[in-house]
Amino acid sequence: MSDVNKKAKRILLVDDNKNARALLAEFLSTIGYRVFKEKDGEEIMKLVEIGRIDLVITDLKMPRMDGIELTRAIRRMKPDLPIIVYSGYRFIDTAPAALKAGANEYLAKPFLQNKIKQTVERLLKEQE
Repeated sequence: MSDVNKKAKRILLVDDNKNARALLAEFLSTIGYRVFKEKDGEEIMKLVEIGRIDLVITDLKMPRMDGIELTRAIRRMKPDLPIIVYSGYRFIDTAPAALKAGANEYLAKPFLQNKIKQTVERLLKEQE
């Protein structure tokens, strides 16, 4: 993916943990993406509905609306929007539920920055 295309791509990052959200957003920004940060699933539905978002990355465990509920809601509005769900909880317990809800990928924390970069690039390329 060229730098020009990458800079145009908008990623919506949803995580209730301020530090985790800030670190991941900073990393994604430094590799050329435009990142919109939100702390809660309920806050982002309008961004998805009316905004031009190319990919969503969401934490699994959040108050009010968790990552699985958020994934289902996004799928109803934007069936083709790539979604990555990540979590520090056991993969065997949470990954199948996230994937069944419509997530394209599930990443277990801690994950390497290279892994998130490769996953984002692959999903955006598949979207094109």
